[in-house]
Parts: sequence; C-alpha cells; structure tokens
Amino acid sequence: MFTGFLVAVGSVFGYYLVRRAVYSFRDGFLSKPLNLILVLTLPALLCAVIYASLQFPVMFVWEYISVRRNGLVYLL
Repeated sequence: MFTGFLVAVGSVFGYYLVRRAVYSFRDGFLSKPLNLILVLTLPALLCAVIYASLQFPVMFVWEYISVRRNGLVYLL
C-alpha cells in the first residue's frame, strides 16, 4: 500500500510538473541566459561523470554492472 501511495503521489506531482514545464517552454524558457545555463549543466555533468569513470577502468568492470543471461529470468 505504501508503494502504491508513493507511486500515485509521484505520478500526480510529475503530471503537474510536466504541464508546468510545457507552459514554461511556450513562454520562452530558454530565452533567459540563466535558464539556458541550468539546462546545459546536466548534460555537462553527465559527460564529466562518464569521462571521470573512464579514467579508472578497473573500478567499472562490465561484468560487475551487467546482468548475466541466467539472471534475466528473475527480472521477468
């Protein structure tokens, strides 16, 4: 019940957040320099995290991250 409640609250919150974002984009959200900087910060952070993780390949071994074929049965 707790999970269902949290999903419902999150869905309602996300619905209103997406509607507000759409209205904001229609009003010229990206025309302001600060908003443009904020939008471009997240992709830049993602690139920085990927670049930093590529500097230490021993820490990020693919076998540790990926799911084995026999483990896929449990995900379904």
